[in-house]
Amino acid sequence: MAYKNHQCKNIHKVEAERLAIVCPMCQKTVIFTGKKEQTDEIWQKHYLGDCNPENYKKVEQEKKSKKCQFNNNKRCKNELNEVNSFNCSKCKRLLCSKHRGFFEHQCEPYKKIYNQLQNQNQSTMGQIKQQTQKLGDMFKNLITRENKPQNKEVQFTESQRAICHVCGKSFDDYMQLISHAESVHYDNQVMA
Repeated sequence: MAYKNHQCKNIHKVEAERLAIVCPMCQKTVIFTGKKEQTDEIWQKHYLGDCNPENYKKVEQEKKSKKCQFNNNKRCKNELNEVNSFNCSKCKRLLCSKHRGFFEHQCEPYKKIYNQLQNQNQSTMGQIKQQTQKLGDMFKNLITRENKPQNKEVQFTESQRAICHVCGKSFDDYMQLISHAESVHYDNQVMA
């Protein structure tokens, strides 16, 4: 931004606009200041003094080797550049746009929360599997009862009682549970 454009009060200290260009030989930024120094003089001064072509190889190697560090054990295959690279403010890792979220790269400060959520998901999945198994058993019992010629109700022991998972009420058999669920918890075919 030009000093004149923002009406700088210290313009008398600055004789002209600043301009920065990256040297194609060493990748170092060369700054041009003031009108007193000519462009050729600045380039010559840089080339004879600061310019180090070995630095070019180093900078290019760093650009090529930048990979996303989303996990300590694994590496993301995304190559990082100026557009898609992010530094995590918490764990200081260099990440791609896909893994920049705290939970995506398992950020250390958030690892405890991440593990708790993962454990909750696993226990929820276990509960879902148990419920599915109970429903499967219930339907097997219903099919078995319908195929039997006698019309006896199967009585459960206290530990085997059919329990409504909506309201917690327990029943002697699954037929009572089903009629309870249909009469109490179903409203226009949608479970409450």
